[in-house]
Amino acid sequence: MARVIQQFGLDTQVESECYSACTIAFIAGRKRTLAKSGRLIFHQYRIDSLHQIPFVEPAREQEKDIARFREQGITEDCLCHIFHKGPNDMWHPTTQELVAAGVISPMGQ
Repeated sequence: MARVIQQFGLDTQVESECYSACTIAFIAGRKRTLAKSGRLIFHQYRIDSLHQIPFVEPAREQEKDIARFREQGITEDCLCHIFHKGPNDMWHPTTQELVAAGVISPMGQ
């Protein structure tokens, strides 16, 4: 989904909550905005399965998405918050943190 959003230069907006895979699609947007009640929640990648899933390597997928996030202008400090904590350690950034990190567009832009 993120590749399609990026390929067509679509804007993304969060109306309520966006977490887990939703954040990957959101950050692919050209202009990224939050509605008044919108919240983004980030965490490190993981697979909730008792069995190994062939051809799926969360660490490799995470590295690909870190590169995509950098291309979208996300700051290194933000990437550390998102990807260097455990998968159960959720990060709930404020709107001000999201603007400073390049995750969302400043209001009025």
